[in-house]
Amino acid sequence: MYVGKFLKKIKKFPKPFDDLEDGAIYIVIDKQGVLLNLNLVNSMFKNITVTVNPSGTSLTKCTNIKKRKADIRWKKNSYVTGYEIQYCTSKTFKRGVKKKVITKSSTTKYTAAGLASKKTYYVRIRTYKTVSGKKYYSSWSRLKAVKITK
Repeated sequence: MYVGKFLKKIKKFPKPFDDLEDGAIYIVIDKQGVLLNLNLVNSMFKNITVTVNPSGTSLTKCTNIKKRKADIRWKKNSYVTGYEIQYCTSKTFKRGVKKKVITKSSTTKYTAAGLASKKTYYVRIRTYKTVSGKKYYSSWSRLKAVKITK
């Protein structure tokens, strides 16, 4: 609800609006987006839990380096606990998915070994943050394809 114009006209904070239900939250901001007040109607307090997933990362390079090996590189994200990499011969990741968990946020490369030659592998990555023993995941990155030729 935006009431910036209303506040400018009366020059004081309005009383709780009659059309709001008990326990409803209303926020009053001005035109610049500055929070002027945050109130609960009839002073009812409720706990609100907000879950924020970590920001993701993106794959920068996926290349065939040696016989049946692929070099996978990604952008560093220092705000996370680690990374989870998945690679598979299917774009849909329905079966035959191989997974590797990287536990250091400073790591930015991984070498996948034991891949089948003359196949194309699809790779994706996501970040995770561990808070109080629970892992929170980002969304998956875009797929990168690597053709195993050597």
